[in-house]
Amino acid sequence: MGAVLGPELRPGDVVVLDGDVGAGKSVFVRGLLRALGWRGPVLSPTFTLFNEYEFAGGPLSRIVHGDLYRLDTVAELNGLGLDEYFDGGTALVIEWGGVAEGVWGDDVLTLTFDYVGVDAAHPERGVAEGGASRTAPATARQVTIDGVGRFLGRIAELDTLLARVAVEEAEAQNDAATEHGADTQDDGEAQSYREGAP
Repeated sequence: MGAVLGPELRPGDVVVLDGDVGAGKSVFVRGLLRALGWRGPVLSPTFTLFNEYEFAGGPLSRIVHGDLYRLDTVAELNGLGLDEYFDGGTALVIEWGGVAEGVWGDDVLTLTFDYVGVDAAHPERGVAEGGASRTAPATARQVTIDGVGRFLGRIAELDTLLARVAVEEAEAQNDAATEHGADTQDDGEAQSYREGAP
């Protein structure tokens, strides 16, 4: 998914990633950076708050990957030099960016990654039919897309593009499983996408 959206980013864009722990936010960032040509390591900025990735050529010269999981309020961003990240060639990709809603400017795409069928009392487990807990972890995920600014008019287009990619990935996984003689039953890992409410 990140590989699909990476090439769509422009300077000044902000992508906010929220949702469940372990639902794919960091994997999204890795895919996005790889699609833009980054070949080095992609490290979690959980403790540094921000990592920068520089690119040569093209209008997008830098991606700033942030992780605000440890912050409780937008006031905690003061003094971190956030303004310098809004220069002419930079796009921001911020995990747990909802804590700073309203700070990110005019062009913001929000992706919310959630597990489907999670037992709230035991999120490490899935929920079987009838609401009973099961021991296998829930792995089906849903990504809700919302946007403002230039992304507002593109949500339906992005939703369609991502849904097509999800279907292609599921078909490729089934083809690979068939080639290896494995069971091709749905293993619950297919992602679903839906448009967020405006």
